[in-house]
Amino acid sequence: MVTMKEIARLSGYSRTTVSAVLSRKPGISERATRKILEIVERYNYRPSLIASTLVGKSSNLIGVVVRDMMNPWYAGLARGIESVISETGFNLLFFSTNEDPVREVQAIQTMAAYQVDGLILGPVLTNPDHEHIWLFIRNKRPLICLNRIPGLDVDFITFQNEQTGWLVADYLHEIGHRNIAYLCGNPGSHVCEERLRGFMIGLTNQRLDFDPARIAVPCGATSQQGYETALHVLKRPSRERPTALFCFNDQVAVGVYKAAHELGLRIPNELSVVGVDDIEIASMLGPPLTTVSFSIHEVGRFVAKELLARIRNEHATGRLDRVFTPTLVKRGSTAPIGRPA
Repeated sequence: MVTMKEIARLSGYSRTTVSAVLSRKPGISERATRKILEIVERYNYRPSLIASTLVGKSSNLIGVVVRDMMNPWYAGLARGIESVISETGFNLLFFSTNEDPVREVQAIQTMAAYQVDGLILGPVLTNPDHEHIWLFIRNKRPLICLNRIPGLDVDFITFQNEQTGWLVADYLHEIGHRNIAYLCGNPGSHVCEERLRGFMIGLTNQRLDFDPARIAVPCGATSQQGYETALHVLKRPSRERPTALFCFNDQVAVGVYKAAHELGLRIPNELSVVGVDDIEIASMLGPPLTTVSFSIHEVGRFVAKELLARIRNEHATGRLDRVFTPTLVKRGSTAPIGRPA
């Protein structure tokens, strides 16, 4: 790749003049500017981003560290972020930690080394050891977390996960279901626990007797895990088999569809299914999936705009602590027992 030194040689101007033109500094003649830019265009020259940060300039990079980029929820979030950032002079640098705390530390260290101008973080770690995050904060670069981390005073957004649980409980009770199970995601997940707590509050408010040990079924968060768990749950004797399944996310619900099909159970006539996230495939399933939406694309746009405002020092004083509320999206996968949607 051509270097700045070669651009200087080809144009007949000094490296200082070439640098000044590329940095859009005033005082350079129109003739010199035109000549240098013609050569830059001809050879597709791109200045080193890292080199520019070493002399105190903006890197024009925004970092995004998420837990699993293969998860459609994070993919939707990323599209929302990108739809805003693409209209600016910034570039995005993505890193997926695959739910691995060690990779999260490495990711934030990498972002700090690249001197990104701001960072959006979907944290894996929520324990008191935040040294890797403090490393980034000490560089005076803005950070927005996609969840609140106890003991860490940073900007964050969060989601009403308890409300998600009781919203689903109220709805399923309303259409007649009493034997309901919650396929509750990864053990130890605070999101899983919050949704379960809200779900049980909703059932309690409806004065239903239930056994928490039978309602909450450890599952994981993937389609395969949803499939395997649903096979086990739906093979219970007919009197004990749930008439409705509340799934940790839409991916788990996809696995439930497969299990129900293999067992000859019709959705929604014999089994109602509710997911969470409203990913793209949810409305394309047969029947379309009833789910809970946080409008994740709009969440991504919101976070991107807030981070840009902080990079440009255009934000209001005080910490960001926005809470997003859920909306129930009723589709064809739920119905009163024994009746079609």
